[in-house]
Amino acid sequence: MHSVALRASQGVLLSAICLVASCQPAARDAVSVRVDSLGAVPTGVDTVAVRGRSDLVESSSATMTPSQPGIIFTVNDSGNDPILFALDSTGAVRGTWRISNATDVDWESSSHGACHGATTAGTPSQCIFIGDAGDNHARRSHVVIYQVPEPRITSDSAEQSLVAQPLIFRYPDRAHDVEAMYVSGDGTTYLITKRALRNSVGLLRQSLVFTLPAAA
Repeated sequence: MHSVALRASQGVLLSAICLVASCQPAARDAVSVRVDSLGAVPTGVDTVAVRGRSDLVESSSATMTPSQPGIIFTVNDSGNDPILFALDSTGAVRGTWRISNATDVDWESSSHGACHGATTAGTPSQCIFIGDAGDNHARRSHVVIYQVPEPRITSDSAEQSLVAQPLIFRYPDRAHDVEAMYVSGDGTTYLITKRALRNSVGLLRQSLVFTLPAAA
């Protein structure tokens, strides 16, 4: 595992989607004019109301898959059942999958990418990666990334099931709060720290990016 400094650049936020339980016109106005911490102002904002699932109470990530255009996978934040939800671009829920061999301690991020490890005939080669790496107080001795096969969207609305393959790891220096991640084309997983930390002379340092190779 390696870490590199992340230098944020201004103006990278060009558009955003508001995925909330109910968006009123006032909420749309609030979203469209909100300025982020770097001073960037989102443009071309679309507000989409999520419909139909009362147990999607705190969506903490959004992952789109190139193999199923218009489908967004999401999960709940900490303390909820380990369920993967699929939404479409209209906000309708298109499927739910209960994930076994997984616990939602603090699910904060997700990504799409090629599955790690061998796949057998008939099993998906693409996976959804769920980062159980939230740690607001930086106290966790280890954190987990769960890999689950990317489910196919069908007309069956019944809850289905997936089995997770967990990757348990520790950071090389100390505990961190990581609430963003992505998996690159070569299978490397990138984890981006959130909480501000100070360096040896007391100055706020940049965020860190930790990398996990596909071989992990």
